[in-house]
Amino acid sequence: MDHFYKKLNNIVKFINKSNLSYNIKNKYDGRICSLLNEERIIKKITTKFQYAYSNNNTRSLGDFYITHQNKEYPVNLKLISVNNKGYNNLVGLPRIMKYLFFNDKKIKVSYEGITTGIINNNFSEEMNDYGILVIQKETGKCYGTSLLRIESIKSNPTNGFQFKDIETIERTPRESKNFIITNFKSVLKKRAHPYLLMNNNK
Repeated sequence: MDHFYKKLNNIVKFINKSNLSYNIKNKYDGRICSLLNEERIIKKITTKFQYAYSNNNTRSLGDFYITHQNKEYPVNLKLISVNNKGYNNLVGLPRIMKYLFFNDKKIKVSYEGITTGIINNNFSEEMNDYGILVIQKETGKCYGTSLLRIESIKSNPTNGFQFKDIETIERTPRESKNFIITNFKSVLKKRAHPYLLMNNNK
């Protein structure tokens, strides 16, 4: 997937050279301002790079996509504040897991379906990857990585995978797979904890 990483890195370099301002001050609240800014950024990206396109479907995995030959890689765009101390959410975890490991398999897109697919070793022959593009609102500084290469993920029983620091490390395919599945197991454990706690208190 080196072609995907190279193209994502080209987008990061382009944004860092653009000196864009991302704080729209108007009558809208912060969430709507972020959406307006994201639309503006995506338009600049898709205008500059022929291999990038946006998808207006609200259920799409990515805010925009990077293409290479016949493959499409979703990219999640996040505008964050330098003062933000919290974690950033990704899209629904079962959907991400389905895309990463079972894209051409008939797997139910749910926690149960993904878990069954892992247990039965029903993986696709080829893994996919999921891009993450982060821009600081105040500075315009842009960072890019992907789910298989991000250094750390926080597991959350409600929101699935979350991230904070955008540090990239290189992993082998086996290491990438183990990294994601280990974090997925952590989410499952946290989701089950309230039930186990109540069940053990009978």
